[in-house]
Amino acid sequence: MPERFRNLHPHPIHRFRHFLKWKFSPPEACDEDLPEELKNPDDLVPVVPDHEAIQDPDKSSIQVTWIGHASFLVQIAGRNLLFDPVLGEHCAPLPFPSLKRRNPAALGLKTLPRIDQLFLSHNHYDHLEKSTVKTLGANIPTHVPQGLAGWLGGLGVHECHEYGWWDGKSVKGLRISCVPSQHFSARGPHDRNRTLWCGWVIELEGTRFYFVGDTGYAPLFTDIRKRLGAMVVSIIPIGAYRPRWFMKPVHVDPREALQIHLDVESRFSIASHWGTFKLTDEPLEEPPILLRKAMLERKIDEERFRIPRVGETLKIPI
Repeated sequence: MPERFRNLHPHPIHRFRHFLKWKFSPPEACDEDLPEELKNPDDLVPVVPDHEAIQDPDKSSIQVTWIGHASFLVQIAGRNLLFDPVLGEHCAPLPFPSLKRRNPAALGLKTLPRIDQLFLSHNHYDHLEKSTVKTLGANIPTHVPQGLAGWLGGLGVHECHEYGWWDGKSVKGLRISCVPSQHFSARGPHDRNRTLWCGWVIELEGTRFYFVGDTGYAPLFTDIRKRLGAMVVSIIPIGAYRPRWFMKPVHVDPREALQIHLDVESRFSIASHWGTFKLTDEPLEEPPILLRKAMLERKIDEERFRIPRVGETLKIPI
């Protein structure tokens, strides 16, 4: 089956033989010092979610709750937006022990507030969980990149909005834009790149929120800022980046994540895609240490790029 979608910027294409090379090679170690003063043993300790704040959000702020990995609840101006919900115990088609959740999901189907809009960035198992979407999507408007609407329709998702890169749509006061990312798609060995991957920019009355999704680093982030404007809040991945020879085309490391923050001129950013599933070679605790180190070197205040704990709700003034 030929590949259908391609990234905007050329990069090495890794095949199954490269995957085997990675899996049968010694883990890649960090080649940087990890200063003790930048380590926070609480990074991986979940907090009890603030259910009162989640059920009655502050309408004067963008309220962001980290459910775990790349799953976020974003509450803005009375709307509850859910991104890439994976609430189960494994991010795989089978319950492989290596891909078992290390921290419980902060919110479950019974503890989520009423969801107004559901967003999916691509079809990988750590971003699209069939059982979760099947339950939620039956009654919630769902926004997806090209190629996913038919598959989701088969799960009973009745209202599915499909987008290509740079497509935009206004839905109940929200301006929703599908933006490029540097990644790929697949749920099995024969469907690689048959569906699109993306990030999402949500705008309400001039306030822009950016969910990056999964991505490698490329010049496309300055293009996003030029087309859509500077971001108020961005959720940016910081984990699943080693070994670099294999992961660099599709996953940013913490330094590249910080560069995305700068490229889109984000007022505040929030770290995602780490600490929940052991997807790659780096230790679970490494990404926030390297992010703090990069911010220190570039003289960027840590408040500008927050590292939440699982279950934590951050309130960003609009």
